[in-house]
Amino acid sequence: MIARFALAATMRSRLFVAFLVACLVPSLVLLIAVYVRHNVGAIEDAETAIASVVDLDAWLFETALDIAQVVTFLVVLVVGPGLVAPDLANNAMPLYLSRPVPRRSYVAGKLLVLVGLCVAVGLCPGLVLIVVNAGYGGEVDWLGAARLASAFTTGLLAWTLSLAMLALAISAWVKWRPAATLGLLGAYIVTTTLGDVLQSALGGRTASFLDLADAVQGISATLSGIGEPAMPVALAGLVVAGLVALATWALALRL
Repeated sequence: MIARFALAATMRSRLFVAFLVACLVPSLVLLIAVYVRHNVGAIEDAETAIASVVDLDAWLFETALDIAQVVTFLVVLVVGPGLVAPDLANNAMPLYLSRPVPRRSYVAGKLLVLVGLCVAVGLCPGLVLIVVNAGYGGEVDWLGAARLASAFTTGLLAWTLSLAMLALAISAWVKWRPAATLGLLGAYIVTTTLGDVLQSALGGRTASFLDLADAVQGISATLSGIGEPAMPVALAGLVVAGLVALATWALALRL
């Protein structure tokens, strides 16, 4: 019920629907590129020379993941701050909880809206790209495609869940939506910058533990075997789990 009403309120804006459609455009461009690569003779003739410099399958995976992270972050940035703050600002929370609606169900409903939207514009297009690209390669590529799809799903869900919980926590503490949006954006920029500073100062793959993007890259790179992990997968898992736990604790204090 909470998720249905929250989603209906979110989708009421035609501008937001247009924004969701725009989020799909980069993935559509990549899908067209995959088709052209496998169906246009001139591209196929040039592919051997290109492949000697660039691993096209690895490039597609990393690019699709980067695009998915960007669009899901934008979705969370636009939607997340407005999910909890209005209920607190308008004193609607006692009404929800008196129905009675358990606090866990309330949070789960709001979280489901964010995760569902991110899956629609980030996860699903990325998986389509991986499957379509593998389909052109023949049966031999399906096992590798399954590994890439698993890595893509795990990494992006870790990214989405962390950002979504952080957005809900900030929304619960900052009632004014513009301020909550700036707070979420600022939190991401500050932690990313601090992670880069620590990595430059201390060196090594463990110095960027404040950077959620590095944690997600460490998970996806380890599972897919593509690229050098930015940090050990165990540390990356702790970063994601720690952020989710911290956001859950902050949300529980407010609700």
